[in-house]
Amino acid sequence: MAKSAIVSGASKAANIWAKIFDALVAKGGTGDVLETLDTKGAEGVVDSIADLLYEAELKTRKRFPIEVNYHLSLKDAIEQGKYNDVNPDILSNFTKPSDGIFSRELILVYFHSSISSEGIVRELAKMGLEPARIEHALAFGKKFPTVQKRFPIMFLGSQYTDIRNRRAAICLSGHSMARELCLRYSDTDWGGGSHHFAAIRSVSTEVEASDPFPIVVDYGESLKEMIAKTGCEYRNVIPLDDFPFSGVGIKESELFLVHIRRNMTREEAVGVLRSSGLEPASIEHAFAFQQKYPSYDPRHLVLFLGSCYWLGDYRFVPRIPRSGVIDQVSFKDELQIESRWLLAAVRRPE
Repeated sequence: MAKSAIVSGASKAANIWAKIFDALVAKGGTGDVLETLDTKGAEGVVDSIADLLYEAELKTRKRFPIEVNYHLSLKDAIEQGKYNDVNPDILSNFTKPSDGIFSRELILVYFHSSISSEGIVRELAKMGLEPARIEHALAFGKKFPTVQKRFPIMFLGSQYTDIRNRRAAICLSGHSMARELCLRYSDTDWGGGSHHFAAIRSVSTEVEASDPFPIVVDYGESLKEMIAKTGCEYRNVIPLDDFPFSGVGIKESELFLVHIRRNMTREEAVGVLRSSGLEPASIEHAFAFQQKYPSYDPRHLVLFLGSCYWLGDYRFVPRIPRSGVIDQVSFKDELQIESRWLLAAVRRPE
């Protein structure tokens, strides 16, 4: 780091502390507490200052990282949010998917003029966004519990029709003394009041799929027979017989090479594929693809996440590193998928 940058940073920090000191004295304080911040035992004061700065940041912040745990039941996720009041109709009328732990970014959007719920969905789509759902509401409420005390937050991705034949959507609201997980009618115009609308980036803006490659899988053959037909090289860290696969007869399918535009974990990638109506392709699809398109060069590593083999603490997933070769990538805890890789996928069964 250049000396000028260090001097500039030190000068900026000094100006900030001078302003804090002046504001403290103006409120009747002495400023003595600031001199104790670098001493032993000052952690409590530092934490209090950090809390105040964090709350100040939340007042202007519009993007929030959340972690959605689909392994939790709806009831457990609600309990973890520690709400003071929960509308009882939520548990009986809403569900959420049940696999994976995904990191997402939740974005709060405010509309200044009167607009319908349908209009909001259209406007979000223009931004590459879609309405957030109940699972996002619960993850957000747990991690950022004070935001809903400032204004109500609507999650239009989760709605239901009540006994009065009116549409209602999930809402996080509250006041200084309490937090609520409630329902608010969504079949009316929003008049530019205090409501904010939670959104997530649309899957379609993250995913780019190739045109389909028709393939044929003969489940009457063993994996060894399949690879013998391809003429490609199989580098067997894991013996073929150890990769489980199942199916009956001869099945025609379509394989897609999918590019996801950001790095993510294996679980997240599977969730994104399924949200797009696809399923991770398996090792038999890899052989069928290589057999029919032996000269096709994807130019990027292709993963087949539908097959996974455990060996001790490690898992192995088939991949095509280049044309004419099939091997495996290994990982211990969670596979971090890079945005430059391709994921092989097939259509989800109806």
